[in-house]
Amino acid sequence: MSRKVKRQKVSLDSGGVKDLSRQEIEMILRAADDLIMKGGRNMLVKTLKGSRDKKLLSHGMQDNPAYGFYRDLKLEEIGHRVDWMIRRAYLEIRYDYRLPLLVYTKEGWEIEKLTYARECYALYKKDRTRGKNRSIRKLKTVNPQVALEVLRWIAEEGTEKDLAGLQAWEQEAQGQLKKRLNFAIRQISIREAGETADSADKPVRLFIAVPMEGAIRESLVRDMEQLQKAGATGTFQPPENLHMTLAFLGETTPERIPDVLEILRSIQIPSTMISPWRSGFFGDTLYAGILFSEEGSFMKYVEDLRSALGNKNISFDRKPFKPHVTLVRRCSLVSPVVFTGQDCPLERVCLYRSDQKDGRMVYTELGSASCSLT
Repeated sequence: MSRKVKRQKVSLDSGGVKDLSRQEIEMILRAADDLIMKGGRNMLVKTLKGSRDKKLLSHGMQDNPAYGFYRDLKLEEIGHRVDWMIRRAYLEIRYDYRLPLLVYTKEGWEIEKLTYARECYALYKKDRTRGKNRSIRKLKTVNPQVALEVLRWIAEEGTEKDLAGLQAWEQEAQGQLKKRLNFAIRQISIREAGETADSADKPVRLFIAVPMEGAIRESLVRDMEQLQKAGATGTFQPPENLHMTLAFLGETTPERIPDVLEILRSIQIPSTMISPWRSGFFGDTLYAGILFSEEGSFMKYVEDLRSALGNKNISFDRKPFKPHVTLVRRCSLVSPVVFTGQDCPLERVCLYRSDQKDGRMVYTELGSASCSLT
């Protein structure tokens, strides 16, 4: 008979800690990154303290960006904060034989992934201005999910200077990384070519959406103002950019625009009231969920619209439709927010062209269809 393993017990005590700021949550998770399935709660506490413990230094924890983040607090006070993180399910304890080691929960990893990605992207931008390529070498070694996030930002903001390094990386990459690299290269190339290409032939970035207008826009703007007053940081969407995407077409040749408008105007839009509900997150992007008084009929409308696009061989992103309005990108908030906007009638659906100008997105309406009054 095998002998029963006597596991080291872990006693959690969050003391009087009721809440932590976004920065504190990010830093505790960042400190834990080098300890996942390697160290436990006590090592994390010492890392955040900036301890010179020999075991800690032997693991290279002094090089962790969060090392010494809580240097002015007592170990007991730091322990309360770490235990709060475990109780709130950002971290959890998993045993390896008898030793209690730290692992990320799904929610904790989503935050750490984006924190680490921002760190990598900041290094990437710094290197780009200095003509170095050490950041590409680092991106090849980090968790692929982190690299994918960095490549998403490079695709949005990259320039011709990025192409050589990305193309070299693409030659050796595989799977999702190769696809994301290819996408980033194409997006940058399209933007660069746009300065000299014939505008009549140049592909344009299109999407079909419900514009947030009138009272519902005013309500969402007030909500964003309240978020800012509460200390939330990030890139807040301009009021004129607030919309609910129904179908994202992406890069489309201009000759297909009349076809898209014909489809848009051929499908009857149901009469329904819409209202913002509670917030949600796509990574670190905060959005307001949207409720409908006639949800079934509107979801059927979106399904019919997408089917008509497919039947005309007009490509679009086929991810399931989730009614929402993006409010804040790279948001510092963690907890959800409940909105209290009033119900407003859905009045029209529009086709938009999306352009990046001077570092910001500009949406131009190309045509619309009005909602049925019946």
